[in-house]
Amino acid sequence: WKAVMASLFNARALGSEASDLLCSLPQMDVDEEHVKQFSRSTSSYKNNSKRFVVTKKDYLKQYFEIYFHRLQRMRPFVQARAEQKWAADDTAKGKGKGASTSDSQDNEEAVLVPKILQVKPGQECFLTGTLYKEMPLKPNILREYSKERSITAVPPKASYVSDLDSLVLEDETGRVRLVGTFTAKHLLTGIVVSVKGKEQPGGEFEVHDWCVPELPPQPEIVEKSTKGTDPSYLALVSGMELGDEKANPVPLQLFIDWISGHLGSPADQELASRVSRLVIAGNSVCPSHTAKEESGVLKYLNKTQIADEQERISRSIHELDLALAQLCKTLPVDLMPGENDPSSFSQPQQPLNPCLFPLASQYQSFHPVSNPYEFQLAGRIFLGTSGQNIDNAARYVDRTSKIDVMEDTLRWRHIAPTAPDTLPCYPFQDDDPFILDQCPHVYFIGNQDKFEVKTINGNEGQQVNLVTIPSFKTTQTILLVNLTTLEISSMMFKGEYDDAE
Repeated sequence: WKAVMASLFNARALGSEASDLLCSLPQMDVDEEHVKQFSRSTSSYKNNSKRFVVTKKDYLKQYFEIYFHRLQRMRPFVQARAEQKWAADDTAKGKGKGASTSDSQDNEEAVLVPKILQVKPGQECFLTGTLYKEMPLKPNILREYSKERSITAVPPKASYVSDLDSLVLEDETGRVRLVGTFTAKHLLTGIVVSVKGKEQPGGEFEVHDWCVPELPPQPEIVEKSTKGTDPSYLALVSGMELGDEKANPVPLQLFIDWISGHLGSPADQELASRVSRLVIAGNSVCPSHTAKEESGVLKYLNKTQIADEQERISRSIHELDLALAQLCKTLPVDLMPGENDPSSFSQPQQPLNPCLFPLASQYQSFHPVSNPYEFQLAGRIFLGTSGQNIDNAARYVDRTSKIDVMEDTLRWRHIAPTAPDTLPCYPFQDDDPFILDQCPHVYFIGNQDKFEVKTINGNEGQQVNLVTIPSFKTTQTILLVNLTTLEISSMMFKGEYDDAE
C-alpha cells in the first residue's frame, strides 16, 4: 500500500509521463451518465503584502531606525487613544479632561508631556514611549557564548517570565524606569504605550494607568454575499513537513485527492469545489536533525554529512514540488515560507524562489508569497504568519494560550513587537512594516499544536476572528474559512499504511 500511494503521488504530479503507471493501478467501473460535475468556485483576490517584500537588501545598517520609525508612527495612535480613554474616565467622575483614574490621585489633573526628559518630579502627567522589558531569565549573548565553549547546548525555555521582570519606557530623548501596582507579565519589549502617573524623587515613574493603541480601523466588506448562493471557502494548512521518510504519506494524499475532486461522495466533492483558494502557512519541508545529536551536544558536520543533508533538502523540496503540482492543477495556491523552509531566516521571510519548484511553477495558479502575508479575498482582509512571531512573543509574556498573544499583538497594533530584540528581522531604515494600518477580518498563524478560534471586538465596531492552524503532520487537519460568514471549521484526513516492508 505504501508503494502504491507513493507511485500514485508521483504519477499524478508528472501527468502524461506517468500514464502507463496510472493505467497499471486498479480501475473502477464508473457510470458516466450519473456522474455529477462541479465547477471550481472563484473569489476576487488581491495581494496586500508588498510592504513585506525586501527589494534592496543592506544588512550593514543599525536597528535603531526601525525603533525610531515605530515610535514616530505609533505615537499619534497611542496618544489619541490615551486622551479618549482618560477623558471618558474623567467624564464618568464628573471632572475635566485628563484627570487620573487612581483613587489616590482623584484631585489631580494630568497633563501631556511630549518627551520623557520634560517630565517634572511630582507632576501628574502622561507620556508616550517604547517599552523595554528587563528579564533576568532572558538569553544573554555572553552567557550563551560561555555555554557554547563548554560544548553543551542548553535548549530554549518555554517561558522566560519571572517575578523579577521590570519595565523601562524610552523615547528619542531618554528613558525612565516604570514602577507601580501594574504587572509587567503581560507586556513586551518593543510595544508603544502611554502611561499616566508621577515621577518619584528617586527618578522612577510611578504608573497610575496605562493604555495601548487598540485595534486599527477595519475596512468595510466591499463584496456582499447574495442570498441563496452557496458560500465559497478558503482552505488553510500548515506544517506538512514533506521529506520525512518515516512519515505517513496517506493523509496528505487523501487531502490532495479530496480538494482536487478525486475523493469522497458527491457531497464531499461539492464542498471541495467551493474551495476557491488554498494557503499553505509554512513548514512545508521537514526540519534538519543532523546539526544536533539527541543528547543536545553540538555537532559539527563533516563533508559526508553535509552532502547527506543537502540530498535530504533536495528530496524534501522535490516531494513538495510534486504535491504543489497536483494542487495547482485545480485551484490557486499561496505558499508561505516557514522556519523549516529554504527562505530567509530574518522576518519578514521572502517568497520562496520559483526555481525550486519546476513542476508547480508551470502553473499560473502557483503563488509564492511572503511571511507575514496579507491579502484580500472576496472583499475580506486576511492576515497571517507561519507562527514565528507569536511563538517568540509567547516566551516573554505570561499567557495561557497563544491565541491570547495574537489578540495582544492586534491591540498593540504590531504583529511582531519582539523584532528585532529577540525575533530576527531585516534592518528597515524607512519604515516598520509590521505596524497595522488596517484591521483584518481574519488573523491566522500556522504550525501550532492545536486548532483554536477566538472572536474579538474593537472600540469602533471592529470584529476579528483569530485562528491557530494546527500542524498537518501531527494532526492531519486542515481548516476551512467560510468567506460569507467567516466561520472556521476543521477537517481531518486519516489513513494508515503497512510499513512492514
